[in-house]
This record gives sequence, structure tokens and C-alpha cells, in this order.
Amino acid sequence: RDQAASATLCGACHDIVTGHGAAIERTFAEWKGSVFAQPGGATCGQCHMEQSSTPKPVAPGGIERRIHGHTFAAVDLALTEFPEREDQSKRVNALLAKTLQTAICVGDDSRLSVMVDNVAAGHSFPSGSGPDRRLWFEVRAFKGADAIYESGVLADGTSPARSTDPD
Repeated sequence: RDQAASATLCGACHDIVTGHGAAIERTFAEWKGSVFAQPGGATCGQCHMEQSSTPKPVAPGGIERRIHGHTFAAVDLALTEFPEREDQSKRVNALLAKTLQTAICVGDDSRLSVMVDNVAAGHSFPSGSGPDRRLWFEVRAFKGADAIYESGVLADGTSPARSTDPD
């Protein structure tokens, strides 16, 4: 988990290139090209495999050490009923909360600009295979209790690809 070389295990699945050299997924290559791959950086496991804060027995009656989980929090979420779906969502949201920095600016012409910066992912954001590199934001502005602007708001179960929102 803490050795830079351990990330190569992740690279086996997270760098996919066709026989013709077309990259389908390049998350591992993105990490290798980032400051996170340098000494003092962070491995894939350090971000995606939570480690216990106190030593715990590895097996009943066994030696105690800090152990790491295998939930692999990332951005993939179960969209239908799935074991531990709520816990999965909480873990992903906690990871994203420290990965992205967001800001909303209102210009003199009342236009909104939503800015998102990747400040802590060791690879591009979004990352993954080409068709999965999508990010969707829902923005709502209120004056008191009244909604005065909405963009990106979708009914549950609606695909963002079907949105008719002009913004």
C-alpha cells in the first residue's frame, strides 16, 4: 500500500491500450506522470484503501497492525439496490470532498460560472475509460425559500444525456 511499486498492480487494469495503440483507459499513466508518483507522493492504495488509525489484530489472536480496507472508494456508484450501497456513496463523497475544490462566481451580468479544480487526485479528474469521463453538476440558486435559478437538475433515474437544459 505504501510502496510506490504497489501502484503497478492497479496499473494492470487501469491502463488499457488496444493493439493499435489507442488508449481506452490511462488512469495509471496519468498517476505516473503526476507529482503523486514522486517520492513523498501517494500511491493508489493510500487514496483508495482506507487504513485503520489504530492497530487491530490481523486474525483472531494474531499480531496487531494497522490494516487497510478493500472498499476501493472511487467514483463508481451502484445505481440500483446493491449491498452496502449507502456506505459506498458516503465513502465516495468523502473522497471527492477532499479531491475537488469548487467555486461559483456571479458576474456583473448575473451569469454564473462554476469552477472545479482537481486539487488532490493523483490522476486526471474525471478519469477512467473514455465514455466514463463525465462529470455532472446540479446548481440551484435561492432567494430565501424561492428557487430563482436551476441548471442540471434531473429527476431521479434520468440520464444527463437526455437533458434539455440549455446551460
